[in-house]
Amino acid sequence: MFKSRFLGGEKINTKYLRPIIDHQLNFTVINTYGPTECSDLVATYTLTDDDIINEATVPVGKQVPNVRVYILDEHLEDVKAGEIGELYIGGVGVGRGYVANVNDNYIFKPDTKGYAIHEEKIYRTGDLVKMLENNLLAFIGRKDTQIKLRGYRIELAEIEKVLLSMETINHCIVLSKDFNDCPYITAYYTAEQPLEEKIVKHYLAERLPNYMVPSFIVYIEKFPMNLHGKIDISSLSNPV
Repeated sequence: MFKSRFLGGEKINTKYLRPIIDHQLNFTVINTYGPTECSDLVATYTLTDDDIINEATVPVGKQVPNVRVYILDEHLEDVKAGEIGELYIGGVGVGRGYVANVNDNYIFKPDTKGYAIHEEKIYRTGDLVKMLENNLLAFIGRKDTQIKLRGYRIELAEIEKVLLSMETINHCIVLSKDFNDCPYITAYYTAEQPLEEKIVKHYLAERLPNYMVPSFIVYIEKFPMNLHGKIDISSLSNPV
């Protein structure tokens, strides 16, 4: 029987799907995309054998029926095809909002495509995307510091804020770094002297959920800077 397997929540690493080809398994793999604030499925893409064999970057796919996607700039204007913009979602898949909470990620946009009489409520995802050929959406990254790790949404800035509340830490940056193709939260910090990793983790564990506690705590004497005077993230090596 022909079957499908659905993946979602994180970027697909196609090299782990190679056994599907090697063992001639009789099912297809479908990549799915959809934020919690909308329907679970906003866009889908069915992987091909070539995607897996060539370890291609997998797009998030095409929008599903009754859902509309917009790629907009900072002025809420449509970007040109192939250009990077922020992804907004409209249609019946958009949630009604948060209970007793005003969230500016739900906005009303004047309808310019004939979908609504006046305005349409759309959800601002914070995801940067671009439209590929055949109307396929490609995920580029986040506009903010939010990541999706093992099914959890994590704001890296929240971890940094807690770290900086330690009096002995002068500066810090928290990143998602890959080790053996698996992402881990890694915190880099400067201080007058190195701190015991278990002390820092214990401090964080008392103030953050377990899934937000970095796997690695790295002391460095001074952050490397690029020519623009910003931290050179590419120069921060993996901790292991």
